[in-house]
Amino acid sequence: MKLYKISQVSWKIYLLFAFIFGFSLLAAPGDFVKDVKIEELEFKIPEVTKTDLNSNLKYYSIYSDKFPITYLEISLYAGEADTDNKGIEIPQLLGEVLKFGGSKNFPEDKFTGKLESLGASFSVSSDYDKISINLSYLSRDEETVLGLVSDLLQNPNYSEVALANGKKKMTESIQRRNERTETIAFRKAKELFYRGLLAGRISQVASIEKIKMDDLKEFWEKAKLKKKRISVTGLFQDKKIKETFGKIFSADTQNKPQDSKREVVTESALAKSLNDYKYKNLLITKDVNQSMVLMIGALPRHNDPDFYAMQILDYIIGGGGFNSYMMQQIRVDKGLAYSSTSYPVFKREHGILYAYTLTKNQSLLQVHELMKEILSEKTFSKISQKEIDDAKKSINNQFVFLFLNDNRILENQVRFDEDEMPENYLKDYRNNMNKVSLEDIRRVGKKYFVFENLKTIIVSSPDALKNFSSENSKTIQPEENIE
Repeated sequence: MKLYKISQVSWKIYLLFAFIFGFSLLAAPGDFVKDVKIEELEFKIPEVTKTDLNSNLKYYSIYSDKFPITYLEISLYAGEADTDNKGIEIPQLLGEVLKFGGSKNFPEDKFTGKLESLGASFSVSSDYDKISINLSYLSRDEETVLGLVSDLLQNPNYSEVALANGKKKMTESIQRRNERTETIAFRKAKELFYRGLLAGRISQVASIEKIKMDDLKEFWEKAKLKKKRISVTGLFQDKKIKETFGKIFSADTQNKPQDSKREVVTESALAKSLNDYKYKNLLITKDVNQSMVLMIGALPRHNDPDFYAMQILDYIIGGGGFNSYMMQQIRVDKGLAYSSTSYPVFKREHGILYAYTLTKNQSLLQVHELMKEILSEKTFSKISQKEIDDAKKSINNQFVFLFLNDNRILENQVRFDEDEMPENYLKDYRNNMNKVSLEDIRRVGKKYFVFENLKTIIVSSPDALKNFSSENSKTIQPEENIE
């Protein structure tokens, strides 16, 4: 009798499980999140300590003794924008020489070998604006690590072997850069968006080959005169680090920051450049099985009053995952894509809107038409207040992920300062998000998100592109320049 009762209960549980599981199989992907109630999260925003060590050197820190590890970043605000048409590859090659050439007292593998023996990690990266040196190490080894870094910054070993290996590495990377559909699309989007500007140039083998060691030396000497930043988190000796880098860059105390004469990359200038490009569609032919439709447009700078409205509209249109129109209409309803999304990128002087879908070659035209329909005034006019309220709650809850760990907190604070955001930006973020109205959403949609104001980049096979209208389109190869 007892066994019978147990089996009865098990049978009922099984039926309940089968009903729930069966329903989930019949439901469309994303249905299970449509009606989820989103509660707004409350939390305290962490603080970052900031100070000026001299007129050219800023210092950011977050102290924590939870783990005996230190994370250190040294950034010099000299990047591709400061190469004076001598080769945008110079900062990256300099990074290779600094990393693998070492210092004069610890040349080449002696430098990296010493760091590795301490269990420390070391990397050098560069971009359009700056070159950065990143280290993590056991806090007990701080004096030794700081000694090595000081030697590197003041007495780099300009190794020809490191330069040759760096050139080889960059050349091989260029030769492989057309292997992925999305890599091609985003690279050509950069070229188109920054057309005619230094920011739109991409690395070329011929340019790499022309670069000499003297070019790297000249760039490094100029970089040391520009603005710099030290960022440190974890367990560290605050006074020791300040003294070390204050001494290394002590010559800067009497000098004014050496700002670059950089090209103007404002939203209005970039929007005009995009609008002046005579083709609506840029078609890139490549023998691929998967096509990509990418639409781009110019947005205002990070510190713009419409920043919050654009974030909400993007969430509704494409950035909200399965909750977004693009995923629902292109993937869930039609089954035409694995990924369909949008996202804005905001910088100090301008922003960029990306909206893209990866699809089969056969569904290229259908996806293009669906994206046109979604990115339209007709769509924006039908957005409801409930959709806006749900987007606000979700975005405000995602806000907490800016503070996952000390490194993330510090990185974000640096970025907000670089973008000249208001002092109380983080504290006021959710309040400003909640102030956005339905009228704001429709207004920014009409101004920035409509298909008519965007350019389209498509990467697909020659056969698939034959069916695409040649009117108002330019067809090129992946390595062909955009004129």
